[in-house]
Amino acid sequence: IRFLQGEGTKVKGGDEVSIVPAIAGGR
Repeated sequence: IRFLQGEGTKVKGGDEVSIVPAIAGGR
């Protein structure tokens, strides 16, 4: 998560898991 490095710092764990699939899925 380099492009979300700033946000990744805040969202550790569950939130991060929710963000990654959302971008990877394209939905």
